[in-house]
Amino acid sequence: MTSTPYKKLIGERKIRLMILHPGKSSDPITCHLTRVDLDMSLKYDALSYEWKKDKGLTNITCGSTSLTVTRNLAIALRALRHPASPKVLWADAICINQGDKKEKSKQIPLMRDIYATAKSVLIWLGPSFRGVASAFEVLPYLAMVGVERHPTGKPDTERLEDILAGSITERPKHGSIIQSQTDLLFVTHDRDSILWHTIKRRPELDDDAIFRFDDYEAWTAIDKLFGDSYFQRSWIIQEVAVAEAVYVVCGSHSTYWDIFRMAFEGRSKLAFPLPKVDNATELQSYIPCVRDARVRYRDYENPRCLDLGIVLTSFSYAKETDPRDRIYAALGIVKPQTLCQDIVPDYNKSIEEVFCEAASHIIRLRKDLYLWSNKTLMSRRTMPKLPSWVPEWTMESCEEALEFALPEFSQYLSGNPAIQGNALFVDGHLLDEIETIYAIEDENNVFELVIKLEEWLKQRDKSMFGAYYGDFQTLAGRTMSGSPTASDRLREENNSEASQLLSRFQNVPPILADIIRHTAVEAGHPLDSRQLNIEALWSTLTAVFNRRRKVPKPLGYHLFLAMLYMLPRLAWTQGNVQGRLPKGFSVWIMVAACLFLDKTKLDLLKEIFNAHFKRYDEFGHMLIEDHFFVTKKGIFGRAPAEAVKQGQVVAILGGAYVPYLLEKRESHYKLISHAYVEGMMSIESCPTDWKVDRIEIR
Repeated sequence: MTSTPYKKLIGERKIRLMILHPGKSSDPITCHLTRVDLDMSLKYDALSYEWKKDKGLTNITCGSTSLTVTRNLAIALRALRHPASPKVLWADAICINQGDKKEKSKQIPLMRDIYATAKSVLIWLGPSFRGVASAFEVLPYLAMVGVERHPTGKPDTERLEDILAGSITERPKHGSIIQSQTDLLFVTHDRDSILWHTIKRRPELDDDAIFRFDDYEAWTAIDKLFGDSYFQRSWIIQEVAVAEAVYVVCGSHSTYWDIFRMAFEGRSKLAFPLPKVDNATELQSYIPCVRDARVRYRDYENPRCLDLGIVLTSFSYAKETDPRDRIYAALGIVKPQTLCQDIVPDYNKSIEEVFCEAASHIIRLRKDLYLWSNKTLMSRRTMPKLPSWVPEWTMESCEEALEFALPEFSQYLSGNPAIQGNALFVDGHLLDEIETIYAIEDENNVFELVIKLEEWLKQRDKSMFGAYYGDFQTLAGRTMSGSPTASDRLREENNSEASQLLSRFQNVPPILADIIRHTAVEAGHPLDSRQLNIEALWSTLTAVFNRRRKVPKPLGYHLFLAMLYMLPRLAWTQGNVQGRLPKGFSVWIMVAACLFLDKTKLDLLKEIFNAHFKRYDEFGHMLIEDHFFVTKKGIFGRAPAEAVKQGQVVAILGGAYVPYLLEKRESHYKLISHAYVEGMMSIESCPTDWKVDRIEIR
């Protein structure tokens, strides 16, 4: 045998195709390679698969050479070959000389076109296993459920009607989960022809016969297929996203990608318990990410295809053997590729060099800091040599970093970013330094925070009912004088709140009812038009809820804030509140104290308190743990508990989509984490008196 099956590829668009020789299942795998021009009219199938080196290696015969491949690839070739005729395939491990880094650097930029030009792309999910045969029989019916539950028929994360499509929480007592009584026609196409596939409705069968709910092996196999690690591969984005026709193959079983992904949609809508299936385990799958990539990147004209920074966000969930592939796999999607001509795949470069090169390219092209997205949390980094401004794209994502990201926020300041060596220079405003940090894990933490924050404010001659320093009006240098219009509005709000409370709770003692009726704000209080510290505190604690749920405040907002202030004081036997407070809070605190002391009215207090407090803890289980911080000047915010520390600087950086925490070094700063800053997330313009500094980040 010759030492290598590879002959030199001459020409910018030359590739190799594999001719898989026919054979029986027990025959050795043999093939040969042919060199072709990618711009020719070619007919071949492209294989998309996981290498899975950990599952072992084996040898096949390629031409007259013994070629080492992964066992998973060999099993795929054995399953795909015809018994009597050759099959033309493209598989990276065979068609690219993996031992020639120079060739790899030239072939990788062609991979998008290789998969886009293929007659079809074959997703290989491995050999058959128990339950797979039955699973592939159930998948078409799950696809029917998926289609019915998504009115557009094309689910992706940008369609509101799909996002809001309801789950099926229980099996119908009469009839079927599938509402339609007619067959479902799927239409797709490959490079040569339109492909039709009809799913027969079979109305004569009940759901137990159609979906096989009692078949533990079938449903275990279904969930295993949807959760296959294949869907986390970096290269899948361009391999599947750009293909004309895609088939999902497992052993000898196959189905169209459109049926498979709609079956996943149907499976995800079945929210009722399945017999014998581990219903406690939530179905985890990255199929929606692949599905959305096909929507986004098949069209060359899509603006997303012009931006490496945007393309890389589609890879945030991906895994790869070589971290450099995170960048190189994304390059193939960017069109025209001249936009990224300064990035040439080179596996001789270190991971840090590749990441720095990509980050520099994105910043220079976009002129903002969009690339930071969910890959900047310093506490999760594993590459100490990487500059902090360069995303560690392979780190564990922090999706919460995107919670408050807004394009408008990035435009408040012009960053004028520039890169010199390992340093990023950007214009920004250093807002303030963090002085104290509080845990906010549960209700007890919140009550403790109220007490400690009150103490902190008192030490600085401030109060919970004083003006919040982070109010944009203060930052803009505006006056704190009261506003007659604001007082009128507050009087109307308080009277409305009082009327609603008395209407809802009619058994309030007459004296207390009379107090509630007279909650009118005394006109002309200097702080009537300002955000108060107690309001800023609660707004910070409920920031996630307020961002996700655009709903009115529950009944009794001012009474709730009074309770939030008074209940821990009563429990800790703190002193009394003195003086006239803004916004009618003197009366509301009196009402809260009276209701608390009247034990027969605790249910009333509890109902009002819980209605508001659930805004704080509703999304707590979905988020990374945050801590509440206060800066030296009295600005409130929240940031990941694993990253925020005393002494860090809160910065508003030009071109950044959220505020960030920086850590001061001798001559530069280090990027630490995203942050939420109360009063700064929805400003319309920067205060005119802000000092803009040229900030160096390394």
